[in-house]
Amino acid sequence: MEENFKADLDRLIELFKKLRDKDVFETMMKDKEQLDNLNMVIDNYDMIKDNIPEDVAKMLGAPIRKLILMLTEQLKDELNVLDDNLEQSDITENIENKENELELIDKILGEGNLSDEDINNLLDRRNELK
Repeated sequence: MEENFKADLDRLIELFKKLRDKDVFETMMKDKEQLDNLNMVIDNYDMIKDNIPEDVAKMLGAPIRKLILMLTEQLKDELNVLDDNLEQSDITENIENKENELELIDKILGEGNLSDEDINNLLDRRNELK
């Protein structure tokens, strides 16, 4: 699997785990079936992540990668609100993730083949990170 895509997906699942550990899923998600499905994905991700074919990241393309990045940022924001006592390692990791996200956005923009809306969304996200 493409390394940036895999790393982004790993981070997203890790943030979901942190939120679940803080027992806020029930208040955030009212639909029990969706909650159960999300818990199943989180619980089984480690088993299936190495079995995802290499071409999946390419097949999913920039919009899915952008969605993963947006969800990751939203979850990070949610966790920051829930946890006022961020450790220094979390702060450092957040800075590194922003730098990685900026690099990824630049790479996606450089690859081309994006709609005007995708380009605008990526540029907007890039400006938010700076």
